[in-house]
Amino acid sequence: MKSTTKSQLKSLVLKILPLAFVGCSLWFFYQSLVDVRLADLSISLTTTSFYRILGALVLSVLSFSLLAISEVLAFRFINETKVPLKEILKISFVAFGTSNAVPIAGIAASSIRLRLYSFFKISTEQILRIIAFCSAGVWLGFLLLAGIASLSADLETFQGLKVSSYFFRFFGLGALIVVGTYLFICYRQISVKLFKFEIRPPTLKIAFIQIAIATFDWITAAAVLYVLLPVSVAPSFQVFFFIFLISQILGLVIHVPGGLGILEFLFVTVLLSGKSLNSDLVASLLLYRFIYYIIPLSVSILFLTKFEIANSKSLVILALKRMKGLIFSYAPSVV
Repeated sequence: MKSTTKSQLKSLVLKILPLAFVGCSLWFFYQSLVDVRLADLSISLTTTSFYRILGALVLSVLSFSLLAISEVLAFRFINETKVPLKEILKISFVAFGTSNAVPIAGIAASSIRLRLYSFFKISTEQILRIIAFCSAGVWLGFLLLAGIASLSADLETFQGLKVSSYFFRFFGLGALIVVGTYLFICYRQISVKLFKFEIRPPTLKIAFIQIAIATFDWITAAAVLYVLLPVSVAPSFQVFFFIFLISQILGLVIHVPGGLGILEFLFVTVLLSGKSLNSDLVASLLLYRFIYYIIPLSVSILFLTKFEIANSKSLVILALKRMKGLIFSYAPSVV
């Protein structure tokens, strides 16, 4: 009885903690908005350069395209040819477009792939290998960039975070060790058995391409926001990218989609040293959320809705045909 209560309490804490963290981050961000008037924010949104918005849209499309290319590479890795290229690109967009904007991104993306790829008669084991390949690529690219950024960043810029410089250095070294270990496993073709599944690594060539695609995707995803930032507060891309990576790490740890609230908190703490935000920066952050998260999520939901409606119609038609067949086969015996 006690163990059940402890388990329920633990589950409750794990659900509340992310929400509490986001709430605190957003509250801090809200406190920094005291000097931003709604009228000023409206002006900043409407006067944002068309070319900056266009650049953000193009970079967003490029980011999702790179993720789709990674998914195509996953099919090449498992040597599966049943799914048409057009469908792979579509499912990849829906999986990442949804998972980027919802909590517990990995579960959301995996569920979507299992649901959609199963209609092409792909086995569960093969789908799980695709998921593992894509997920590994995303985070290996992240670790490579985080490692390089942590070891090369000028940490005096981040004194507002109150974190020891040794932490960043050790984290960077550890991240690069993980990437190096993965490449070594691919080079030696060391298989790993997990439960009933044997995880076979890709060739070293495919691993390099996998990491390269993910690396460029992370840079592109960060650049979506960077091109929207007002010149008055925009730091060097290296400093900005480091802040972006930290927000993603924290978002992953506490299951916050897109580092919601965390990214804004870090901008205030690091870039503005705790000063109040201006309307131009707030407008940039809102546009970024809309372009990179809301638009892809909306398109993904429309596709999933369309798919489910079409699939439901197909099931109804199939059921009616079977009923018709049963009726006609039974009719002669009645007569």
